[in-house]
Amino acid sequence: MMLSPEYWPVMCDSSEVPLSGELGSGGKAVTEIKVYLGGTLKTYGTDWQFLTSYGTNVTWGQISGQPKIYINSMSQEAKSGYVDINIQLLGVPLTKRFSVSKVITGAQGLQGLQGCIVRITQWAAGVNYRNDSALTSGERYIDLVVHRISNVTRRFKAKAAHNGVTSSPANQPDNSTYWEELNTLAPIYTPLILADYAVIEMFQGHEIKIMKPDGTVTAGISGAGSGTTGVRFWAGGATPGEAPFRVYEDGSSYQKNMRAIGLITSPFKALLGNGNSTTFNYYFETLFSNGRCSNYYASPG
Repeated sequence: MMLSPEYWPVMCDSSEVPLSGELGSGGKAVTEIKVYLGGTLKTYGTDWQFLTSYGTNVTWGQISGQPKIYINSMSQEAKSGYVDINIQLLGVPLTKRFSVSKVITGAQGLQGLQGCIVRITQWAAGVNYRNDSALTSGERYIDLVVHRISNVTRRFKAKAAHNGVTSSPANQPDNSTYWEELNTLAPIYTPLILADYAVIEMFQGHEIKIMKPDGTVTAGISGAGSGTTGVRFWAGGATPGEAPFRVYEDGSSYQKNMRAIGLITSPFKALLGNGNSTTFNYYFETLFSNGRCSNYYASPG
């Protein structure tokens, strides 16, 4: 019968000599013997005892008074070794194998190359686009561009052949000498996008808000509501239905303190007003001519 085996890696230098603190009674290569019977932990010295144990390619010892075995040394020429720890539990012999092997620590490697800086822009003529992925020093750049071809937006990565070549209609995407086309990105969902600059080909949503520099909403576009309650465009306030300028889904609009300059064309029939005490409605029965109407009248509302 055997107890569960155990393994420990011994860290060594390039000459395969164990590092300080790896071996010995105060080292890391130590195993504690725990014996269970029927799920109950048995007591060392009372329920079980050590028998003679044997090591291969190692020397070992027992920490005094404790059920712990440590590896004291390893053979210089050996890559690994073990000790078979023999015990006796209630007259039954058991064995646990404690194995160790040498692990050579490597020297500190050289600093790797810094990654390329990726620049994403809309293609334009007169730009020195680059692909520095093959360079081994200095700051390196890879340019990605979006470009419309036959009214379709496509995405390209500059090739190294573009380095030192100024962009022009002759070498624009999709010229395969200078550009590698990228796969179209699948739609993604994210609750928030922050971007200093963006080129958006298609944008849709339930509401768009325009904010002042201090973050307060001052205008927007909305798809909420319908008819006379559906404000589609508003400006001058944070609440669509209370803004001083708003346009409804049915085409009607509200403008506080409107100043109209220019031509008002037919059919223009009435101005409905509300004075301090009396409402007056102004009706026009002929078309305006040179800014005047020759036939109009006012009546209480």
